[in-house]
Amino acid sequence: MKKSSRKLIKDDHSEVQRSLFDYVPEEEFNEMEKSIAIYLDEQEKLLWWYRNLSRQDYYIQGWRKNKIFPDFIFTKADKTGGNFSTVYVVETKGIHLKEFEDTKYKRNVFKFCNDLGRKVEWKELNKEFSKGIEFQVIDEKEWKRRINELFYIS
Repeated sequence: MKKSSRKLIKDDHSEVQRSLFDYVPEEEFNEMEKSIAIYLDEQEKLLWWYRNLSRQDYYIQGWRKNKIFPDFIFTKADKTGGNFSTVYVVETKGIHLKEFEDTKYKRNVFKFCNDLGRKVEWKELNKEFSKGIEFQVIDEKEWKRRINELFYIS
């Protein structure tokens, strides 16, 4: 990351507040991802969000060689607001990538992860982790609606 990198800021010129880390360089986002990050940051039921960096951070290994580096990881606060109830792992896709073979593959991997999570308690897979994890591929034209559903319907 460059020292001269601008921080990600909202439309009102304030800094994002709920990122897992204090410094969030704007250059790490395309325009859609920037809009999503700012929208996430404004959600009342959000505890924190994180921009997962491709080829550097967390990944999911499916049945193909290449790893999947989702774009965002974020948490929905529990009823007390002091802890989280669910971790969301989200891959975003521009409209031009919606029907690509790679996008279909990622949807299948994420579906497999969600199905496994419903069959087996997450704490059985990792004794230190007792919260739920949801994997989502969200398309450009529906990202706002889908995020609203995650926070206000599920």
